[in-house]
Amino acid sequence: MIVETKHPILAASMNHVSEANLAIACSKAGILPSISILCFIDKSVGKVDIQGFEKDLKKFNQETGSSDLCVSIGSKSLLAPKMIEEFRRILSEINYSHIELLITKPLELPNDRLSKKDIELFDTLKKTLDYIIGEKDIKIIYKAIDVFSVIELETRYGRDFFDSYMLKGPTAAGTVSSRYNKSITLYDMMDKVWQVHPDVSVIACGGISDHSQISDYLQIGAEAVAIGTVLAASKESVLSDTAKNQYIEKQYEDVKKINGSYTGNQNGIFFSKIKGFDDRNNTMSLLKGIATGNEGHLFAGGAISGINEILSVQDIVNNLTDVDI
Repeated sequence: MIVETKHPILAASMNHVSEANLAIACSKAGILPSISILCFIDKSVGKVDIQGFEKDLKKFNQETGSSDLCVSIGSKSLLAPKMIEEFRRILSEINYSHIELLITKPLELPNDRLSKKDIELFDTLKKTLDYIIGEKDIKIIYKAIDVFSVIELETRYGRDFFDSYMLKGPTAAGTVSSRYNKSITLYDMMDKVWQVHPDVSVIACGGISDHSQISDYLQIGAEAVAIGTVLAASKESVLSDTAKNQYIEKQYEDVKKINGSYTGNQNGIFFSKIKGFDDRNNTMSLLKGIATGNEGHLFAGGAISGINEILSVQDIVNNLTDVDI
C-alpha cells in the first residue's frame, strides 16, 4: 500500500498551509500528513529557509514519534546545487516515509508526449533523488494535473521512479489542468490512465469532502485519496479565522480561476488583486488571503461546498471515515 496509516487518506500539500502543526494533527488523526517546502520559501530573497524547513520536520518527528510523513519538494528546490547536499543531510538525520515531487511548471504535454527537455529534467530528478535517498525505503509520489503526463512517465520509468501518482481533477484547489472543464471528472481521468496502465497506483485528489466519495474512489481502484480544502479550514490550520469562515460562507459556485503573473488556471476564491509582482503560484496574493480572509485570494476546490463549520482535524477525519463523534 502506498499509504499505510490508519486511514488511506493523504493530507494534500498546500502552499503556506502544510506546516508542522497541521501535520501533527493529521498524524494523530490517522492520516498521512504532509509538510511542504513551499511554506519555507522566503519571498523577500527568493530562497528556501532550510533551517525553518528542518525545524518543522524535527518538530513533527519529536511530537508524533512517527516517520509517516509526506515531504513535498519542488523540482527547482530539489535541483539547486546547494540544496542537494542539505536534503541528503536532513534525510540522514530525520526519518520520513514519502517524498512528493512537484514540478515547478506543471506538465500538460500539448502533444501528449514528453519532450526531450522534459526527459532530461526527469532523468536528472531521478538521479538526484536516488542520490539523496540512498538505501532508505522512501516512496516517491508525483503530483500530476494531466492524464498524459502520468501515462508518459509511467511508460518511461514505471516502478523504477514513481511509486504512485497523485492525480488532480478539475475541481481540485490550486493549479489544475487547462485541458479539462467541469464535464470531465476525476473518475474519467483515472479511467484513461488505467486503460493504458491497468496496474498503476493512483491517489485521487480534488473535490473530496465526504466518506461516500472516498469509498467510491477506493472501490474503483484508487490506492488512497488526498484532501486539502477541508483541512485548510480546520482548527489547526494557519489560516486566520476570517479566512476559515470564507470556506463556510462560500460554495463551489464562488470558486473562480485566478489570474496571476504566470498562470490563470488555479481554482480559488478571489478577493482583490495585490499590488506588485507575484510568482507563478500567486504566493503573495495567497499569503494576503491567509492573513486577512478578504484580500488577495484563497485556494479552494469542490470540497468547499461540504464545509459547514470549523472543525478539528480529528473531527474532519471522523466525518470522512464515517466514525461516530
